Formats: sequence, C-alpha cells, structure tokens
Amino acid sequence: MAPAGVVETCLFLHRPAVQPAEGSDQTMEISDLLLVRKLFLCSRSGPARSRTLGRYLWVCTVGLIQITAFVGLVQAEPRVVFPEFVDVYDLHEITVRDLPPSPGNPFVDSDLRGHYEGPGGGITELRGFCDSRDGSLYRIRFTPRRAGDYEFHLILDYPGGTFKTSGRFRANSSFRRGFVNIDPEYPRRLKLDDGSRPYFVSKTAWLLMGSRRWREFIDLAAENNINVLRFGLEVNYYYQRVGIDVWPWSGTRVNPDYSRFDLATWRKFDDVFRYAMERGVYLEPVIFTSVRRNLRSYKYGILPDREMEPYWRYLMSRLGAYPNIVFFQIFNEFGRNKLYQTYAAEYLERMSPFNHLITTSAGTTDRAIWPELKWNKLAVNHSCTSSDPRRHGLKDYYYRVGRSLSQINKPGWIDESGRIRHGNVDPVYRRKEYWTWSMADVYWNYHSEGGCEDIEKIELGPAEDVVRYIRPFWEKYTEWWKMEATDTLVEGYSGVDFVFAKISRNPAKSVLYLVNERSGARSDHSRIRLNLPTGTYGVQYYEPSQGIFHDQRLRLIARSTDAITLEPPSFQDDLVVLLIRES
Repeated sequence: MAPAGVVETCLFLHRPAVQPAEGSDQTMEISDLLLVRKLFLCSRSGPARSRTLGRYLWVCTVGLIQITAFVGLVQAEPRVVFPEFVDVYDLHEITVRDLPPSPGNPFVDSDLRGHYEGPGGGITELRGFCDSRDGSLYRIRFTPRRAGDYEFHLILDYPGGTFKTSGRFRANSSFRRGFVNIDPEYPRRLKLDDGSRPYFVSKTAWLLMGSRRWREFIDLAAENNINVLRFGLEVNYYYQRVGIDVWPWSGTRVNPDYSRFDLATWRKFDDVFRYAMERGVYLEPVIFTSVRRNLRSYKYGILPDREMEPYWRYLMSRLGAYPNIVFFQIFNEFGRNKLYQTYAAEYLERMSPFNHLITTSAGTTDRAIWPELKWNKLAVNHSCTSSDPRRHGLKDYYYRVGRSLSQINKPGWIDESGRIRHGNVDPVYRRKEYWTWSMADVYWNYHSEGGCEDIEKIELGPAEDVVRYIRPFWEKYTEWWKMEATDTLVEGYSGVDFVFAKISRNPAKSVLYLVNERSGARSDHSRIRLNLPTGTYGVQYYEPSQGIFHDQRLRLIARSTDAITLEPPSFQDDLVVLLIRES
C-alpha cells in the first residue's frame, strides 16, 4: 500500500498524455514537470516519513520518464497520406508526416526512396524530399505514364530510425500529353510521350519566380501562343532596380547555407510549375544564373562538388516529376569549365527518373555550345543581337546562325534573342528574325524587358503581338517536323530581297518565306522560280503581320523538266507562301 499523499500523485502521473500539435514531440506539459520537482523537494526537505515514500516517488518518476518516452515513440509513428486516384501525366504525391523533429539537418541527414511498379511490369526508382525545416514532413512525387494500377514501396531513413510503408493507387486516362523527349524518328525535333510534336515558342521570364504577378505573366504568354517560359531557379538580375532575388537556399548571397533550402521559395516553384502545367505552358528552368561554379579542376580533386550535390538532388526530387519541363539548363551564359558542367549534367541525369533533357548555354556566339557532348541534348545558341541589317542581316546572320544549328543532329534552339538594350528595337525587323529562324529549322526564344526588369508591368514587348501568329501557322497548316530547310527548291527570284524555303516529302508541302530586309519595303512585282516535282499544287498566301490567309488562291502545274514561275501578290515587308501538292 502506498504511503499517504502518494497515490494521488501516481494517478496524476499516469493520466493520458495530451495529443501534441502537428510537428511537435511534446508529450508532457510544463506543469507536470513542476509537480514532479515539487514532490522531490517535499520528499527531501519535509519531515522524515519513511524510506518507502522516497523510493515510491523515485519509482513513479522513473516510470513517468519511461512512459513519456514510450508515448513519444508511439506518437512519432509517421502518418502516410496519398490519393487513391490520379490522372496519367499528373503528379501523384505521397506525404509522410508526423515524424519527430530532427536534431540535425533533415535535408541531408534523411533519405526517402520510392519503388513504383506499374502496368506491364514497369518499375521506377526515385527519391523524395524533406518539406519541413524540422524534418517532420516528407513528400515523394511520381508521374504515371500509363493508365492502370500502381504499387509503391517507400523506405525513409532518418535520424530517428527507418520507416517503411507500401500502398496502391490507380492512374486514370487523361488529356495530358506527357514528357518532352528527343524525337527518335526526327532527331532535330522534340516529341511528347503521346506522339504529338508541339511547335515550341519560348519567352524569357528571368524573374518569374520572384514576381508577385507570375500568374498574369503566364496567362499573357499563353494568350499570345507562347508555350515555353525560361527563368532562373536562382537569379538576382536587375536587383537594384526591381528588388527581386530568387534564392533557393538558406542564408543569403553574402552568407549562404547551401545545405538547407528556403521552403517558401520552393513552394512557390511548385505553384508556378503546377499553374503553368494547367495552362499548357512548358518550362526551361535555369539552375545557375548569378551563381558561378568555376571549380577549375576536376583533376585537382575539387570535384565532386559536395556543396552543390544536395541542391541538385533536392531539385530533381522536388521538381523532376513535372512533365511540362522542356529541359534543365545548367548555366546561363557560362560557357567555361566543360569538365565541371559534364560532371553536373551526369549527376542530374542520375537523379532524374523521368529522363529530363539537360543542356547549358554560353554568351552570344554564332555557334552552339558543346554539341559534341552526349549529355548536352540540344544545340543551344544565344543571339542577343540587333535589328540593324548592316550588323545583323536576315540572311548573313540570322539565317546563317539558324542553319548552323539545324545541321547538327540535335534540336537547335536559339535560347535568347536580342532585346531593346541590344539594339533590337524595330518590331517589324524582329518579326522577320523569328520567321527567318523558323525557316532555318530551329526553335527560338522571344526576349524582352518584359521578362526581365519590367516583369511586374505585364506588358507586351516589340513584335510580341505578332509573334502569336507564328506557332499556329506551323501547327495548323503543316506537319512542320517533317519539313527541312532547303536551298534547291528555289532556282531564282527577283523583286524581293530573300526567299527562304522548307519542304517535306510526305505529305508534299512546301513553305516559302519572302522577305525584304528594310522595314516598310514593298514588293509589287516579285517572281519566284521553283523546282517542284511533277504535279498540281495549291498555293495560299499567309500574312505574317495579321495571321490570316489572303483570299487569293491559285493552282500551279509543275513538270519535272521545267522550273515554274510563281508571281505572288504585292506585299509589304514579308509574305508566307504555302504550297500543297494536290496530285
């Protein structure tokens, strides 16, 4: 029998613990601890009652500590939450929550791995990521490529131990089109999982991740038929002017902590990626913009870059499941240190279970950067050039540079074009630049102040209102991925400065771009001599400045032995001609 005054205390000590708040490991209130201390003091300083009382108090106290530890362990059992259904090519996210706070750095001390088995025996291995500063919350993302039933097995190694769980979910068919891949049949083109081939038109949006008006920016791009946005995951360009600094790590640029991550920034990344996906907009995330990793020397043992590997791993674990990524670009305009960038690219590839394309970029040149490297999946060039034909002529510069990229057996991509500060001020000439690049068989980018220091203004730049007519022409009226630039279709021309041509054999369609270099110049009596295969051709004229076809249509009959003369209607600046073989 317990001594008087002790029974009440022990009953109190054994009452159920209060359920802690989410993310907390508290299992005993401060008042409980004070009461224990009070009992100890009373037992030590009060009148001597018996040794039994002291021993009983000690047993109760030790029991309280053990019960508290046990209750803490029970409450620390993680809770797993996930949807039972998901659409194909949408993100299936599993959340593991209610872990005890980590005493160290959960971003590097923990490892969440997932094994997914899907229809037809397909297996995917991927990693999850920590989404709380104290290590109490983790997520793992998977994007199903096929409809059907999936099974997953997760293992989480964390400072408190190892947690395993399994489950099932079903992926339903959807309208989504899938990830971006190199087209195996046409290796200079990009293709989606469902076999479709969007005509990608890109726009620079450097500060998108720091903008308050990012939804409006995405909406405006989508409304103008721009379906790719290029931005920095780390960028402080124009900081003195607009005060935007996108910083994905903890700490600051002056005193960075590259081993931890700013979760508010990464959650905004998620919001932007998701919203863009819903609007049908694809993305070009640039991993480094202001930060330069000029680790000179692989051979001197500076690599691997242990400081940046957690960033790359976290990046791919968190963002890699989004299907609306065209490619990741390692650096913006940093064409040095090939060994380091090769190492970074290969690491990113290993961390990418969905095989996202990787590339990089250098400053303005007339050639692609490192097209010979296997990891560099695109032939990328920056052409921050002007609308002055004496410096940057349509044929002598724009077409020539585009053709130099398109002749590489990779997708050519002019990833940054000139804007006002580069002297690219004439909107008519700018329109001609983009049509010229289209005729040269490369993807290209629209670059303006609106995507840089003026991003909060949400306004169109020069020629952006007519850029919207380029993509619909190729997607609606041609099978553009089958077409190739050619110098043999046009035998000669007069009354116009240049004629650029593209042709496809199956079906037999050809496109001519008639263009005068000087803005405002007219062509009233142009003549084009064409070497067309024998047959009857329908001819239609498309107005690049308005996005409409002329009412005038005609038929041409070509014979194999003779060139045929086309006499287009009068036009100002430029005109697109679509020829369709009818028989």
